Parts: sequence; C-alpha cells; structure tokens
Amino acid sequence: MKILKLIPIAVAVLATSCTTRLTDFTLISGKNIDIAAASSLKRTNTRVSGTDVGHFILGIPVKFPNMKTAMDNAVEQVPGAVALVDGVVYQQNYMIVPILYSQSNYKIEGTPLVKK
Repeated sequence: MKILKLIPIAVAVLATSCTTRLTDFTLISGKNIDIAAASSLKRTNTRVSGTDVGHFILGIPVKFPNMKTAMDNAVEQVPGAVALVDGVVYQQNYMIVPILYSQSNYKIEGTPLVKK
C-alpha cells in the first residue's frame, strides 16, 4: 500500500516541466517583406502555433531547438502566409527522466498575415 502512495510522487518528480514566456511581438517574420506593400497583407481569423524541439540525452545536446524553425513552422500552417502578428514566444523545458532524457523547445503563437 505504501508503494501505491509513492507512485504519484515518483511521476511528479520524474516528469517535470517549465514554460517561460520570452517575449510578445507585434510583427515577426523570417521572410523578406516589403513594408511599403503592407496594405496587400490581410490578417486571418485564426491563431497558429509552431514549435521546434531539442533533445538532450545524459545532459548532452543531440539537437538544439531553433526559434526561426518554430516561427517558420507556424507561418507555413496557413497557405500564403508571410508573417505573424500579435503573438507570443515561449520556451518550454521537459525532463522526462531527469539526467537521462530531456527536451527543450521554442513555441511561437500568433495570427498569420496572408498576401491578398
């Protein structure tokens, strides 16, 4: 019976996470945009999010997360989108099994701008 009481504590210790809000943005893009032609851009009604995940095994990075890749993943969800507006950038860290395996990722949420 004591072992059953320890299972939730063990799960909480072994699977921890942390999310940090890095910044808010008004406009962000990884593509070249002609600001003079901004009137040809239209805001969509939906919000999108994109992530890029990095993996760490025994504390050694196997792959680092990349913020630009997360941004591109979000923008590419809507055909014709060139940028995101009114968004947020988060960094998330997960320790699945401390020291053995963990993940770090960037998550970008925003409203896409589409060329008319």
